[in-house]
Amino acid sequence: MPRVAKAGKNRWKLRGITYGYVAPRNGYAVMHGPGRIAKALGREFIPENKEWALEQLAVWLGLRAKAIEQVAHRTALEVVPEFEKLTGLHQETKWVRALTNRALQLYLFKDCPLTVAAIEERISTIHGTSGLRGSTLRKRAQYFEKFLKWCVRKEYLERSPFATIRLPKAEYKGFAAFTEEEVYTLRDHLIKTNRRVYGLAVWFLYLTGMRSGELVLMEREHVADDSFLIIGKGANGQAKRLRHFPLLDGDRVLFPEIVQILSEVQKTTYLHRSRFVWPWTSNGPLQREFRNACEECNIWITRTDPDGQRYKRTVHSLRGSCEKRWELLGFSDMVIEDLSGHSGRIRRKHYREATPAAADLAARISRTT
Repeated sequence: MPRVAKAGKNRWKLRGITYGYVAPRNGYAVMHGPGRIAKALGREFIPENKEWALEQLAVWLGLRAKAIEQVAHRTALEVVPEFEKLTGLHQETKWVRALTNRALQLYLFKDCPLTVAAIEERISTIHGTSGLRGSTLRKRAQYFEKFLKWCVRKEYLERSPFATIRLPKAEYKGFAAFTEEEVYTLRDHLIKTNRRVYGLAVWFLYLTGMRSGELVLMEREHVADDSFLIIGKGANGQAKRLRHFPLLDGDRVLFPEIVQILSEVQKTTYLHRSRFVWPWTSNGPLQREFRNACEECNIWITRTDPDGQRYKRTVHSLRGSCEKRWELLGFSDMVIEDLSGHSGRIRRKHYREATPAAADLAARISRTT
């Protein structure tokens, strides 16, 4: 049954939608109902007549209550502007805004009712017919789940549909490292084709194991003679200090090539962005030039093995390639984890390549058990 709002005009609401109220017009009480229907009640707008008019409105709406219940549900798209405003989505990074908007566009349509049953049906349909890869679908589902949890907090939904529907599984893309020869080739090609700063960035990422986003955030004041500070972004998109990367051990230079690259880049990029070491505001240009260089040098980016295992190499693969290089140089796991900022669990899960010897051993074990 509709109810009278506590504040403002005496509006009759159901599920947040106004269905009627009493207001003065030319000194007389006027009843407003659905479809902007206005009916002059012919009485002076005084408190006594206003109460009487509200009683008439209640009777009239009471007769229509059943019909109102059938159409009273909000559509999901009606609460999206409120969601964006109250959660501060406009203040998030461009990447977060884009992922959120893509998720909402995928799961919501114009007249999608904001009910658990309707959204559960929609999610099941999308997961069965979208044709998106599992990893893409899972990422969009995670951002859509944030919207649904917000709806639950606002009491627009009784519960999140993902309480009964599991997130789609992301297929595992096997890790394949870049060889040192491939990185040499990419670096030299970028330098020879007047993209020197990109070549230095690729070489720098391979030597330090940094993420490309951390590279972009490097500031000049955080680079000292003995170390430099690596800054990443936290969960809320704000800058978050992570770790120091050592360059000197007393008088001994630990990584002379890294010191040389930092010295050169700070001189050549000074006019671009005086505050930052590298001349980009995001890692987009670096990713684009890296892909172009791989194609120009005939270095594979994506590959599928005969057994169906997919491999995809990006700028981020330089991070795992660096850790593999450190392993071959004899660095201990503890040192590698400190330098890269990775936990042992992450490294064991993502950065272990299947070697022929390991595959042969696994095959012999399976035959004997």
